[in-house]
Amino acid sequence: MRVCAQQQQTGPPDDTTAPPPMVVLGVTGGIAMGKSSVVRHLREAFGAAVHDADAAVHRLYGPGGAAVAPVAAAFGDAVLSKDDDVVSPQDDDDTTRSCIDRASLARALQAAGDRAAAFAKLEAIVHPLVSRDRDDFLAEARRNGEWLAVVDIPLLYETIPDVRAAGIDYVATVTCGAAEQRRRALCRPGMTAEKLDAIMGRQLEDADRQARSDFVVDTSHDDLAASKAQVAAIVETLYERHVRADGRGGVAQSAAAAAASHGVVRVVSLDLDDTVWPAGPPLLRARQKSEELLPQLMPRTAEALDGADPYKGFFGPGAAAGSSSEQLLAHDITARRRQRLRSLAAQHGDSLEAADQVLEGIVEERSRATEDHVLDAALDLVEALKARHHNGSTTTRSRIRVGALTNGNAARGGRLGAAVDFWITAADVGAQKPRLAAFLAVAAQAGLDASGLRHVVHVGDSVTDDVLGALEAGARAVLVPRPRVAPDTAAAADTASWVSTPVPSVDTSLLADVDPDRWAAVASLSEIPAVIDRWEQAGARATPREDDDDGEAVDAAAA
Repeated sequence: MRVCAQQQQTGPPDDTTAPPPMVVLGVTGGIAMGKSSVVRHLREAFGAAVHDADAAVHRLYGPGGAAVAPVAAAFGDAVLSKDDDVVSPQDDDDTTRSCIDRASLARALQAAGDRAAAFAKLEAIVHPLVSRDRDDFLAEARRNGEWLAVVDIPLLYETIPDVRAAGIDYVATVTCGAAEQRRRALCRPGMTAEKLDAIMGRQLEDADRQARSDFVVDTSHDDLAASKAQVAAIVETLYERHVRADGRGGVAQSAAAAAASHGVVRVVSLDLDDTVWPAGPPLLRARQKSEELLPQLMPRTAEALDGADPYKGFFGPGAAAGSSSEQLLAHDITARRRQRLRSLAAQHGDSLEAADQVLEGIVEERSRATEDHVLDAALDLVEALKARHHNGSTTTRSRIRVGALTNGNAARGGRLGAAVDFWITAADVGAQKPRLAAFLAVAAQAGLDASGLRHVVHVGDSVTDDVLGALEAGARAVLVPRPRVAPDTAAAADTASWVSTPVPSVDTSLLADVDPDRWAAVASLSEIPAVIDRWEQAGARATPREDDDDGEAVDAAAA
């Protein structure tokens, strides 16, 4: 990823609880470059409001669309068709039923004596309409308090001479290299080399797009996890420039500012491994499943390893600090394990499909094992929090939302999975805690805007990943110290032994300068509701109670 844009300097706002100014990110790229997957990740992981230029054209060409009449006038009624599923107020009213038949329009363009002039005529009709549709979308997004809006425009530089004047603050170009682009495109149904060349002939050269863009996302990697990592980094950059620049969030927040901007708790996110269940037993079960499946599905690899650990040196501190490609997978344990198993399969003559089957079995077993070891206290905590309402109120439906935020790869399931409102893994985000992106994903899944992190409380066992990560993001945190046990000990295999293992002294010196009203340490999960009570009471004394309607809107968005 590359950052070229200059940071916009803004002074601190008068009201840090107001929504931050909206930032508009344009996403572009040639055919089959992977643009759709990038936009999908922005929408699904970070809650970005997305305007799709192709979807806008479909609406404009559809029944009653603004482009239907002028396109028919320019290219003849042969490009029209009727949508029989559209019921007109008048049976003989063809106006609202007529739409553009894209195949007929394509034939008309190809048959034109001067194809370039024909395409220019069509673009002169359609592009202003798409631009107007996009402007309306952005205006609505601002009214809705969105902090990040994405405009998905395949021909961005070809159709918008001045992107800043068009209200687009930054542009991300999605690329994958010419050879990979061509391979992907020709795999599409109905695509031919001639048709692909015609499409690419109307698109800007990829190098030119990249040179003019603020960010570049390379999707040529074998695993989608690499693209997600690049997107997460872009989101963090935009947040730092447009939200942090307004004075919101961060560890170094005064007690007065914390009390004024926090108070109401709307979301609680829970770390999983070594917080709501011991990490040892599920990981041990996963290792045993790996030892069982390798000889069955990857016999050549198993024979070559001769009992050696296939992942030795591949996990642990610094293990992913290799090539840039490996670093882009560092957040995703499953992707890294897939990379290792596929590498071994290729090296020793087993199939890649077999490697994927081994991985699937490992992840399933690891996830299944968590159900056997989840703490009853964790389930009780989720139930107690979901029964609460903002500021303790029971007169509205604005209850606290509770979910999981984990650096691990346990799939949602079992009693805990059924109880929580959301379940976010590092693989879902493209980044691990303590990265900002992880906590922005929590806010998005809970239906909060970027300023809403002040209403988030994160619970976990790590001072750095959980507590400092949450505080730096602008949330609050609860530390639950847990025992650290060797993987081959009885405490690692048995939950009761783990729970009874003495907890060593925790070094909280990194939190010495942090406002104590923004974090707390507890000996058990059962103490957390009392901590939240204390924070909400402090916030209620510092500020007038927030309007319950706001919380109801959050619930509706997150439902």
